Amino acid sequence: METNTKSTPVSKPLFHEDVSGKPRKATWNYQTAVGMLTYLQGNTRPEISMAVHQTARFCNNPKLSHESSIMQLGRYLYHTKTKDIVYNPDITKGLECYVDAGFAGAWIRADANDAENVLS
Repeated sequence: METNTKSTPVSKPLFHEDVSGKPRKATWNYQTAVGMLTYLQGNTRPEISMAVHQTARFCNNPKLSHESSIMQLGRYLYHTKTKDIVYNPDITKGLECYVDAGFAGAWIRADANDAENVLS
């Protein structure tokens, strides 16, 4: 089995438009592949976020170099398929929620029950 020595699939330098680049060879839908990768990076594979963002920039007119980047990202995911985020809920804690709300600076403890003071 071939191993992937790259820690993340982002390559340097970052992608460019490649106006004079060769046209794509494959027949698969580039935009659909980017959409699937976006789903993965948002749910279980945050380390591919930058690479997915870079490939998504060229959905209107992808060239062979962009297609190759999608293929490299696919190979990376294949070789790291055992890595993911696992959520293990602790049912004894119930639902915990963290919120960062400033109420637009209008919250006053003395008037906490007044609906006019709780703007978000």
